[in-house]
Amino acid sequence: MKRIIVVGAGASGLMSAFYAKNENTSVTILEALEKPGRKLLATGNGRCNLTYASGKPLISYRGGHPQFPDDVLSAFSQKDTRQFFEEHGMLMHEKNQGIYPYTDQAQTVLGLLMDAVQEKGVKIKTRERVTKILKKKEKEGQSFLVVTEGWKYEADAVILACGSKAAVSLGATDDGYLLAKDLGHRITPLFPALVPLKTKETRFHALSGLRSTAKVMLMLDGKKAAESFGELQWTSYGISGIVVFQVSRFAAEGLYLGKQVQAVVNLLSDQDIPMISRILGNQKKRADRIFLGLFPQKIASLLLELSGYRPSDILMEEQIYRVLDMACHLTMHVTGTRSFEYAQVCAGGVDTSEIDSRTLESRKVSGIYFAGELLDVDGACGGYNLQWAWSSGFVAGTHAAEQEMGKQEE
Repeated sequence: MKRIIVVGAGASGLMSAFYAKNENTSVTILEALEKPGRKLLATGNGRCNLTYASGKPLISYRGGHPQFPDDVLSAFSQKDTRQFFEEHGMLMHEKNQGIYPYTDQAQTVLGLLMDAVQEKGVKIKTRERVTKILKKKEKEGQSFLVVTEGWKYEADAVILACGSKAAVSLGATDDGYLLAKDLGHRITPLFPALVPLKTKETRFHALSGLRSTAKVMLMLDGKKAAESFGELQWTSYGISGIVVFQVSRFAAEGLYLGKQVQAVVNLLSDQDIPMISRILGNQKKRADRIFLGLFPQKIASLLLELSGYRPSDILMEEQIYRVLDMACHLTMHVTGTRSFEYAQVCAGGVDTSEIDSRTLESRKVSGIYFAGELLDVDGACGGYNLQWAWSSGFVAGTHAAEQEMGKQEE
């Protein structure tokens, strides 16, 4: 019987184990924490956005080789994800362009996955942190010795689904990168992604606590790198919210490369500025009262200050237009991101040029497979990263089970 070890009991690890287990395999999951799925429970603020609602990704995945995920997502699509969970008894519903469990509880998803793998006969061992994976060459071929802090496990194939270094408070570590590197794999630069941004201009920090509907355009050395529309949260250190998360990985990468990074916030992206200017211009109100129907008082006051007008001024149409135009081009210099502790995912990881996109088997070491966020693949908010976990788990698990035992490295 083929022995398969899965390192990590997160979303991709549980899915890998489910598809790796059949009548010809024994599958054991080794999890460093006391309980499986800790990060999964926190996904989507505990509501667990399973996947995107569209049949195909509306936003491209990111990484050093952006086309790499295509084969994996084709092998196990958004439709397959929905079918998998439906077959295991879970109702789902759509909201905010995402698919959620009907209960809106991540615990529902984890409980279902745990039942599924245990019913198949997968063994789960917690508090087993893997410290080393050793290759063993025997007469019949190659196998592995998976070493933990308290035991040694023999395996014919190993699936690394250890996750990334994002969200340390949820148990994230560098373990997966270290194991991959010890096996000869290159790790691309690591950046926080889906993370708040720090900005230089303190005048905007005074808006902390306010929320705005806005378009955010991310500029690198004066050229647009990404943009997004949604809710922005003003903070004491910069900007946050989903609209910021969507562009944050480009900011992190730009900062790493030494580029000038700017965030341009547009508070009126879907409004007719000339028409609003005419309407407000007819009211002949003081400057500190005229914009109250558009902005919170703090934002209105800041816009007046930036435009050079006093609160007592009576503004004409062209002056109002100037203030509104200012609201469409609030430019901030990005000085950094918040740490990995505050990041939902990690950009960068195991170099995908060293991985077969059809099987997720290493091109460097036969019998070693990868799944989930450990790879240099990251997605946007909206179920993209969990879909990657399900798809990569399916591919890694299926092919690890099918691989001929004792296959030698080429």
